[in-house]
Amino acid sequence: MPLSGTLRAPAPPLSSGPINPSAALAGGSGGMPELLGVVQIPGRSGSAIFQVGGSSSNALVGDSIGNSGWRLVATSGDGAVIERGGITRRVSISAGF
Repeated sequence: MPLSGTLRAPAPPLSSGPINPSAALAGGSGGMPELLGVVQIPGRSGSAIFQVGGSSSNALVGDSIGNSGWRLVATSGDGAVIERGGITRRVSISAGF
């Protein structure tokens, strides 16, 4: 069955730039954190060093990661679990190599 009616507004213009799902997911003002290192001390919660934008940031488990909007949930081995807005991601040091 064909649709009938009149369009009242033009369609929005198409983006001229490439679509980058990682950038859309990154959000925040600092983008998606890149894991640089993990610090594990027996008997203590871990911490991790992240690259966010042009600067590095150290975060303990439970802390925000710079100004990215992401929070460090857990560390293990060469990886970390980060969370933002109900979205959880596992990142690893080797992911960038």
